[in-house]
Amino acid sequence: MCYFISVMRFIKIIAIITIIFLPTILLGEVNDMNIKDKMIVLDKELFPSGYIVSFLVTKADNQFNDPNQGKSFNSCEATWPDDGAFAMKIIYNYEHPPVYAPPGKLDYNPIDYTKENFLIIWRAMKEYVLCTSNTNDRIVELEKLVIDPNNKVVRKGTNSELTHFPIDKPYTRYQFKYFQLPMGIGYSKRLETISSVESLPSGLIELKSIGSFEPSFHGNWDLKLDPNADYLVREAVFTRDNETTPIKIVSTSGVVKKDKITLAKRGVYKSASGFELSVEVEDINKVEGENQLFNDISSRFQKPLPKGSSITDLRGDKAKTIKVN
Repeated sequence: MCYFISVMRFIKIIAIITIIFLPTILLGEVNDMNIKDKMIVLDKELFPSGYIVSFLVTKADNQFNDPNQGKSFNSCEATWPDDGAFAMKIIYNYEHPPVYAPPGKLDYNPIDYTKENFLIIWRAMKEYVLCTSNTNDRIVELEKLVIDPNNKVVRKGTNSELTHFPIDKPYTRYQFKYFQLPMGIGYSKRLETISSVESLPSGLIELKSIGSFEPSFHGNWDLKLDPNADYLVREAVFTRDNETTPIKIVSTSGVVKKDKITLAKRGVYKSASGFELSVEVEDINKVEGENQLFNDISSRFQKPLPKGSSITDLRGDKAKTIKVN
């Protein structure tokens, strides 16, 4: 009986020691594997050539910054046909038709109205992105809608915008780099010096690091990583230097996995400016044979633009814009 009690006491002591030192043990394991290097490797390997990622982007994003204009639901397909190449196609759908608003409200300016005081609204319908070793272009197909005070569309028109971006800046404001954050990826290059790593009771790893969001936005990252899902970022908070209120907040959930690619199923990106978008990954497909999506997007850039379209070139010292006659 005494022997049994002694054994039970020994087991209890071991259990207490394990509970006390478990966080330290796990923290040592996290540090030993150099988590930043792990994230860098995973980010580089996430999109091997020959894959297509399909996802839905939902956002309230219109020229007037007016939530009454509704949200857009954008079906996106992105592909990496080979190293250094990227292409994406976006089809826009809208929550409801545009509504009228009088001048002087929010970002409604006199230039947005006709002589009859009808509201002019531009909506993107399709978007194409093509990035290769010598191309960094985007085409947006637009619809022009003229709305009277009774919310009736009295006139319609179409237009297209082609933009040539600098080759050394492969992704712009409305391209994939903002979509990947709600997928739980793309953070490693934004980190500089890691200040702390801690294993949480939830099983996540909390990583705090000095870093940046953009080159001009320097500050601190607070990330929560999921070691059971290839270190996807489940929560991300970015706060600029000398400020206490975060300017970027991202949260993710779920997992979609295909071969070496692991993405969060859903995610939300929020900015202090009020801009918000959500992403839902629908599928990851490996391309067998010819990459038809890439071919279709590439061919779109070979077609002549309709009359009245604009071409903006940002590759020189000064931006240049011309109209297609």
